[in-house]
Amino acid sequence: VGIGTTSPSTKLDVQGSGLINGDLALGATDSGNKTLTIAGAATGSDEGGEIRLATAADHDGTYNFYRIDAHQDDLRIGRAGQTDLSINSSGNSAFSGTLSSTSVLNVNGSGSTDAQVNIGVTRDANGFAYVDLVGDTTYTDYGARLIRNNGGANTSTVLHHRGTGELTFRTDDAGDIKVVTNATERMRITSAGRVGIGTTSPDVTFQVEA
Repeated sequence: VGIGTTSPSTKLDVQGSGLINGDLALGATDSGNKTLTIAGAATGSDEGGEIRLATAADHDGTYNFYRIDAHQDDLRIGRAGQTDLSINSSGNSAFSGTLSSTSVLNVNGSGSTDAQVNIGVTRDANGFAYVDLVGDTTYTDYGARLIRNNGGANTSTVLHHRGTGELTFRTDDAGDIKVVTNATERMRITSAGRVGIGTTSPDVTFQVEA
C-alpha cells in the first residue's frame, strides 16, 4: 500500500506526515523482537532521528515537549531547545552541557547556576553514601574512598587511602591549606610553607599561639 507514492517499497509506504489518534503497537506478545527505525537527515548533516514526548500542558510557558535524538555521533535527551544529557560514541556522558572527549562524566554549569551532584539526598533511612576511585588492578573495589557513614545526623565522614603510596593534599598555586573545626580555623599551612596553629598568618616556619 502506498500513500503519497505511486511505487511503495514496503507493505505500507507513507510519504509525508501522518497522525495516529490512538495507540500504536509493533508486534504481538511472543511474536519476536520488533524494530522502530527513525532515519536521520541526508549525508553531511549533523541531525539524526528524533522522538518527541509532548507534555500534557505547557503550564510554565518554557517548553511543551521532551525529546530523544541523535546529533552527529551523540545521543541526546532534553527539552525543546535544550540538551540535558548527552552520551557520545565512546560512552562518555554529560549533564546540562558540552561533552568532553576525555571525561566519562561531565556535570556542566551555566552562568551563575550551581552545578552539583547529590548522593543519597532523598533517603528516608540512615545509609552509607560514598564515592570510590579505582586506578589500579589490585584494589579493584576502591583505591580511595570518600564516605559518609550510616550512624545518623552526627555520624563520621572518612577519607580512605589504600596501598603504600603517598596521600597528598596539594595546591598548585599560591593558596593556603586550612584545618577548621567547629567553624573555627585551627591550623594553616601557608603557600610559603609556614605552619600556624592558633594564627592565620604565621611569621616563622612553625608558630603556635594560644
